[in-house]
Amino acid sequence: QSIVAVFSLPKNKVLAINRAGSILVWSEDKKNYRVSSQASIPPGVGYVTCASLSNGVLLLGLSGGAFSLFDVDSLTSLQSLSVGACVTSVALSVSGDWAAIGVAELGQLIVWEWRSETFVLKQQGHFDGVNCVAFSGTIKSGSTDLLDAFNNSSSFQAGGNLMATGGIEGKIKLWHSVSGFCFATLADHTASVEALAFTPQGNAIVSASMDGSVRAFDLVRYRNFRTFT
Repeated sequence: QSIVAVFSLPKNKVLAINRAGSILVWSEDKKNYRVSSQASIPPGVGYVTCASLSNGVLLLGLSGGAFSLFDVDSLTSLQSLSVGACVTSVALSVSGDWAAIGVAELGQLIVWEWRSETFVLKQQGHFDGVNCVAFSGTIKSGSTDLLDAFNNSSSFQAGGNLMATGGIEGKIKLWHSVSGFCFATLADHTASVEALAFTPQGNAIVSASMDGSVRAFDLVRYRNFRTFT
């Protein structure tokens, strides 16, 4: 099987991972190298697509839609989690506590804190393509609470720090245009979203879709409060 990744370890050791999921540690022995320890990923999870190593922790991305963490010293499994589609890119923080996982098929980026088993960040783009985009009013300086600003039209002015995108798959995503983070996904439409517009107050968005409906969404509770067909 082809080698996916090779890492240098202390004490003249080399860690290699092949596509089939074999994890091999090679140790120097009289100017030659031999396999001193090895492990394998469980069967039925696909093949290894990518790998990252940091602070004694090994992170593997798998084609079956999961990622796995291993302790390098013992080569024992620390954790495994499914993300639903082939993992195409992985990276570990310097401390080895945070794992970043990229899934190209879903347009998804996940940052996972494996010791506490919590999501630090979970971002997902549109599955297919973007049909339309709209900018809202922007919050005036001095307004610190986003929800209060949505409810108070005087907190908004022309411009736009909030952005909405309508996708071919029928979803509307709301983004902060400065940070680039998607903070809400509205999935009430059943066909491609063709047009978007924020209300002048910035507390709602109206969308038109090929499913034959125009929908109005409340940007405080993120719910569809009016539908025109």
